[in-house]
Amino acid sequence: IAWQGMRVAQPVAGSDPLSPQVRMLPSAFLTAEMRLRVEARLARWLATQCRSALAPLYALRDAPLSGAVRGLAFQLGEALGSMRRRDAAAQLAVLSSDDRRALRQFGVRLGVESVWIPALLRPRALAMRALLWSVFRAAPPLSPPAPGLVTVAPADGVPSAFYEAVGYRGCGARAVRIDILERLAVRLLRLARKGPFALAADMTSLLGLGAADTGGVI
Repeated sequence: IAWQGMRVAQPVAGSDPLSPQVRMLPSAFLTAEMRLRVEARLARWLATQCRSALAPLYALRDAPLSGAVRGLAFQLGEALGSMRRRDAAAQLAVLSSDDRRALRQFGVRLGVESVWIPALLRPRALAMRALLWSVFRAAPPLSPPAPGLVTVAPADGVPSAFYEAVGYRGCGARAVRIDILERLAVRLLRLARKGPFALAADMTSLLGLGAADTGGVI
């Protein structure tokens, strides 16, 4: 965190990924009381930035929910807004119709491959998700895939957990944005019900890949 071009503090891990804290950097110009005041102000500023970029996720986390839907909201918060459906299987199995309705009101999608909040796939939200993932794990800062890219080749040394945290799922040699992966999965399920099927042009165009790479993802 910089002020007038000078580094004054840095975000550090809190109790969970959505609750980063602020640590002041050493300064000879601040008394102990001043440091506490500045740190408190920067903590409020950081919380505002996080809540603005990831508003639907914080709204879900703070909602007066109970039971299985509360558990699912907690999991989504820990995962920064998206997760594999199979990782939420226990919670999904006991959701009532009212629970599902409540999740829809908060913009949560329950897909065949993933549970996610589509609004958190926008560029600003992805940038904040990347920052919070790095802060919580005390890892070097990483950037999410460039806006508009629906599939990327994972960078060397970048863990698959990072891509998952910013809404991309590792599939073969590629990482695919989960909303695109969902569309592909639904298409494949429909085709598979009729028996064996051939690779179709709409599959390659959906992923923006050649036939060989598309086959690897499938």
